[in-house]
Amino acid sequence: MSKYLLCLGAGLCLAALLVKVEVRAADDSTLPAELEKVSKDATGKKWDDAVKDTAGTAKKYEPEQTMHLMAKRNPANTKGGVGIGSKPGVIDPDGIEAKIINMIRQGIPQGEMANAADFKKMADQVAAIAAITTSQKPEKKKEDPDGAIWKKTSADMFEKAKDFGKAVEGKDQAKIKAAAKALDGTCKECHTVYKP
Repeated sequence: MSKYLLCLGAGLCLAALLVKVEVRAADDSTLPAELEKVSKDATGKKWDDAVKDTAGTAKKYEPEQTMHLMAKRNPANTKGGVGIGSKPGVIDPDGIEAKIINMIRQGIPQGEMANAADFKKMADQVAAIAAITTSQKPEKKKEDPDGAIWKKTSADMFEKAKDFGKAVEGKDQAKIKAAAKALDGTCKECHTVYKP
């Protein structure tokens, strides 16, 4: 009887684990659509309003899932980032984080400047990601026991995304490069404590 109960308990634990993994995968696939909704004109909002508007999304996902939206797009895999623009491969590299780093050196290449609206949307997405993550609970770190660094860098990322959006609208390459560098700086500051 005890062997039967042990096997039944193990089976139920395994089934629960499989259901949890399946639910998580479903969550990952819905996150890009959630971002699409909450990022509309995020750079035109005040910080408190953006946080309020994204609070529901923040509760559904883990910080790692949210931040992974900035990875390179992988059309064959739902775990990839959202990319830049609606068509994969038009902008290179086709990932928010990689493109920000790339723009520090070269701004927006002339061939991609026609897609300025996609870069403005990218700025809105980064602002929304910052607002979402500030409400999420990161893994506790001894360097940031009360989460103050997490919240500060999220707010800074939001403001730098707004600056980046303005630079893109102005199409000034020097300002775009400077804004990309400042935006990347908020990522680096956070990553000194919260390693990706």
